[in-house]
Amino acid sequence: MKDSYLVLSYRETMNELEHNLAPWQTTVYAGRGTVWVTADQFLKQDTLTAVARQRTYFSSTQRSATSLLYRDYGDKELFAATQGMQQDYVFRAARYSPLSLLAYFQQHHVVADATTSAGLASYQTTINQTVVRLFIRQRDALVDHVTLLGPDELLGDVTTTFRYLDYAHLGQLAYATRVQVEKTNGKVTEEVQLRPATVQATAPTLLTAPADYQLLASAEIKPEVRVETYRPHLHFVELKHTNDRALVVEFDQFLLVAEAPLSSQNGELLIEAAQKLAPGKPIRYFVAGHHHPHYLGGVRPVVQRGATVLVGAGDEAYVRYLATAPHTLRP
Repeated sequence: MKDSYLVLSYRETMNELEHNLAPWQTTVYAGRGTVWVTADQFLKQDTLTAVARQRTYFSSTQRSATSLLYRDYGDKELFAATQGMQQDYVFRAARYSPLSLLAYFQQHHVVADATTSAGLASYQTTINQTVVRLFIRQRDALVDHVTLLGPDELLGDVTTTFRYLDYAHLGQLAYATRVQVEKTNGKVTEEVQLRPATVQATAPTLLTAPADYQLLASAEIKPEVRVETYRPHLHFVELKHTNDRALVVEFDQFLLVAEAPLSSQNGELLIEAAQKLAPGKPIRYFVAGHHHPHYLGGVRPVVQRGATVLVGAGDEAYVRYLATAPHTLRP
C-alpha cells in the first residue's frame, strides 16, 4: 500500500444544521462518490443531492502533503484554500478511511496515552486547534473509532466521532465498510456505506493548480464597528465585518439589546458599544427574533453579565445550551 491508492466508492447521508425552522433541525443530503487514499494523499469526487429539493451539486478535492485543491459544491472556480484547511484534511478524510490519520500518528511518533476498559488503546495529538484521538482495538489492532474535539464560535467545544464498523479484507488490508458519524456532540448523526475496495497504482488528476497557486495563510478578520443613533434612545450598532446590525434601546435605568451575531467576540463588541452609548446602564434584557447564528450567536457574554434573554418558548432550551456550552479550546 505504500505507493498505491486505496480506492473506495461510497454512499452517505449528510444532515446539516442550516437555515431551518427549529433549533437542531437538519437539512438532509444524499451523497455518493469515490475517494482515493494513501498515507499523505486524499482525492474525492462526489455528488450531493438535497433530498427535499432534489437538487444535485458536484465537488472535487485533491489533497497532498503540500497542497489542497478544492472545488466546492456548485462552484466553477477553485476555493481559496488556507494552510489550516490543508492540515485539517488529515482528520477530515477519516470520515471515509483512517488511513491518512494512522500514517500521521506514525510519522509524528504519537504513543499510546491510555488503555480503556473496553480494550482500546488511545492515542492523542492536536492538529491546529483540533484535539484528535485515535482508538485502536487491542484484540485485532483495527481502528475502532476516532474523535475530533474542536472549537466552534457558536456551539463551543464540539466533538465529532467516526465509528468504523463491519470490517472487510482485501488481501492483508482491512477496511471498514460502514462508518457511523456523530457530529455536534452527538446531536447530529450520519452514516457512510462503502463498497468493496480496490487498490490502484495511480489516481486520476481531478483538479489542476493554476500557475500562481499557493496555500493562503489563515486571515484574521479585523472587527469594524459603527454606531448610528436612529432616534433618541434608539441606536444601531453595525458590525461591518459580519454585515449585521444590532439594536440598542436605552431606558431610564437599563438597556435592551436586540440580536448579536455569530460569536461571543461579536457579543463583547456590542456590549462595549452599548456601554459607551450609555455609561453605567446595565444590559438588562436581550431579545432575538430567531434562533439562527446571525441573531443570537453572540448571546453568551450578554448572559454572563446577568441579562435576561427574551425568546420564544421553542428556543429556550437552545439558548440555554449556547449560554452554558464550554469554550475551553477557544475561550
